[in-house]
Amino acid sequence: MLKFSRTFEALTEIYYVQDEPLRCLHAVFRSLNLAEAAGPSPELVWGYSSVASLLGFMTIHRAAEFYFSLSARVSEGIADPASNAWVALARAVYLTGVGQWDAAAILLEQSIAVSDGIGDRRRGDDARIILTLVRLYQAKFSESLRAAELLYKSAKERLDIRIQAEALYGKAWSLLLLGRQQELPACIRELDLLRSAQIKIGGWHRKQDVHSLYALLDASNGEFARASERVGEALAASRGAHQPNEVLILSAILEVQLRLLRIAKNGASDNSTPQLSVAATDAAVREALKRLRGFCRVFPIGRPLLHLSLAEHEWIKGNGAAAIKDCELALKAAHDIKSEYYEALAHRDLAIYLDADDPARNQHLHEARTILGKLAAARDLARLSAELKIAEIN
Repeated sequence: MLKFSRTFEALTEIYYVQDEPLRCLHAVFRSLNLAEAAGPSPELVWGYSSVASLLGFMTIHRAAEFYFSLSARVSEGIADPASNAWVALARAVYLTGVGQWDAAAILLEQSIAVSDGIGDRRRGDDARIILTLVRLYQAKFSESLRAAELLYKSAKERLDIRIQAEALYGKAWSLLLLGRQQELPACIRELDLLRSAQIKIGGWHRKQDVHSLYALLDASNGEFARASERVGEALAASRGAHQPNEVLILSAILEVQLRLLRIAKNGASDNSTPQLSVAATDAAVREALKRLRGFCRVFPIGRPLLHLSLAEHEWIKGNGAAAIKDCELALKAAHDIKSEYYEALAHRDLAIYLDADDPARNQHLHEARTILGKLAAARDLARLSAELKIAEIN
């Protein structure tokens, strides 16, 4: 029975990567049922942990915690380091999505240490993928860059293009947020090549990460026609089950779409700016917001971004009071998950949306500059200065 349990466990991972949630759910419970019939074993630990993670993704949090406790209890009773590493990794993935990043980082470090210690580099690299993501969410951008580079080195030595691509994606976002934009094109091009190879086998990755990064890059270079095309491709490819790193893709999509909506509303037009329909551009923003709302139902880490995007959307439409209200909600959501980065962005936008003579404006501006400076978020500091200049002109 344990042999068949291992087979279904392998199918669980395959179906997860292939973005086939119903088959994944069937496989994970078949694996668990077979392992339970055989008694305490590493397979039973893996089964409980895998079920817990999937239940967490389905927002059945109480049941997820119950199965995690079962996996820990069984793991304590058997001497199997690989099972301990899997329990730590599975729980860390769950904690990453709900915003408990400090706890997730501790578990990931434990999983990496155990996996490396027993020579299981593939499982260690799976943990490094999530650790890179956690460091990004913690706004520890230099650390996320180092983690991505270590992950890339390990994956390249093992000729694992899937994990190489994940490493490059983490590296690209780290470079972007650190303001090292000159290094981005080469990184995105290599990511594009690897995703192009990976897309042939199907699954969740349909190059939405590549398209969204190119859209950001094109928009920053003033190439809005290309940015509009890329962001459309990114949104079209963003379908299926939600993944913890999707918030980065959606943040890029919405940043570009909202900028294009501003252009459409202002009627700007030059050689690099397409003729944009306000209605069509607004509809694209709403579609992305709908996708983000779906993400937030699974992963609360998306809530600060959702409220910030709603605020900017209202601001563009001329609804200042609604924009300020959504910014305040974003600030609360960021505080709830202890995200200094999104707290800074909420302070930034409040400083932009509040009247110049509002006594709270300078305090929000001070908070935004202080936090972004501490985080070395060079890109967002530059954007803050640019947005303030636009606000003064208007």
